[in-house]
Amino acid sequence: MPLAYTFEHQISCPDDLCAVVINHLPDGFPAHSHQYVEIFIALTGSSDHLIAHQRYRINTGDVYVLQGDIVHGFEHATPDFSICNVLIREDVACLFTEQLRTLPGYQALFLLEPAHRRWQEFPSRLRLGGPQVQEVLTLLHRLKDELTHRQQGTTAMVQAVLLQLIIVLCRRYASLEDDETANLLRLSEAVIYLEAHIRQPIRVSELARIAHISERHFLRLFRKIYQLPPMARILQLRIQHACALLRTGTVNVTDAAYASGFQDSNYFSRQFRRLVGCSPREYRCRGHQLSIDEISSPHMGE
Repeated sequence: MPLAYTFEHQISCPDDLCAVVINHLPDGFPAHSHQYVEIFIALTGSSDHLIAHQRYRINTGDVYVLQGDIVHGFEHATPDFSICNVLIREDVACLFTEQLRTLPGYQALFLLEPAHRRWQEFPSRLRLGGPQVQEVLTLLHRLKDELTHRQQGTTAMVQAVLLQLIIVLCRRYASLEDDETANLLRLSEAVIYLEAHIRQPIRVSELARIAHISERHFLRLFRKIYQLPPMARILQLRIQHACALLRTGTVNVTDAAYASGFQDSNYFSRQFRRLVGCSPREYRCRGHQLSIDEISSPHMGE
């Protein structure tokens, strides 16, 4: 494996929401990492795609999404191998996630697949056909032109076209019918429900019903993706919600607990300290910034 390196200069202007890079890579590309969310689209040819410690053979039309800070590169490419990379700033990706997380295709392609791939081998399920590649290429060239020429309203236009690109990919993903993709899309439906109802009591049996699979299958699939059981994930989301409230500085600890689905403020404080590393009161006073990944633990029990 080549030495990993970063290439933060790909987004050259701090105000740019993303960067679009279209390259012919007959010799592949060295392993590297960065903090961007990245969409890969193979335009022609094929190559080995190295992601973390796994190797995937990608072909024309294959789409992969990486959620930042993952070592990846390309080896053993064919002479005609070309690829488009769309690098998206993490803060911009977070805004899109808030807008699109209720779409099963978005949950599956941008959240569940990358999460799955962190733990074990999982090839991308999305492969675009010829006309779909052309549709995506049209959007990519519009993005690239906007970022190059920087006319009035460039930021708004880039956001609109980037959003359109993501939705096109999500819709295509949601139309796939193979068993593995169907499992992810079913799980996506349950995750969407879970995230929308974290303040309410949630049963695993209810999530399995929404996913249209047995409770046993749901538990196995959920653990496979998240490396923890559903109730632990619910706890994560509730603590994350409480963190957001506490960071405002206008919500006290008790109100944050009840507003996040906890019925017992003492239990809330114990779980908060266990996952965050300080008490809710300390967190509120310090005004910490904390992402969900930082309070995630594969060792949490139910």
